[in-house]
Amino acid sequence: MLPKDQRLNLMYSFKWVMAGQRAETSIYKMFWRFGDNTWPLVSITASSKIFKKAVERNRARRLVSAAIQPLYPLLLANLNMVIMPKYQLLSNSSIEILQELKGSIDKAKIVQ
Repeated sequence: MLPKDQRLNLMYSFKWVMAGQRAETSIYKMFWRFGDNTWPLVSITASSKIFKKAVERNRARRLVSAAIQPLYPLLLANLNMVIMPKYQLLSNSSIEILQELKGSIDKAKIVQ
């Protein structure tokens, strides 16, 4: 899990970021927006509408968190990002999730 100072934490911040740009794959939705922060802020949210059990929500968050940690140093400094995993993410390995996330980040041009 990312340290607390690298996470986007407030509900109004989530809504602000979700009004920005968006990318969607078969395993997650990714929203991003540039702000005034000095380092990237990332949030991972798993909805109880999609993941009925808390165990599934926690596992989805852990898998995405493990995938974003090696990519975090590559992100642009003033980036705010929200990642919402889909249920299909649970059937993928962490390596597949990492590759999918890296491809989306490269395609969105939000890396240094």
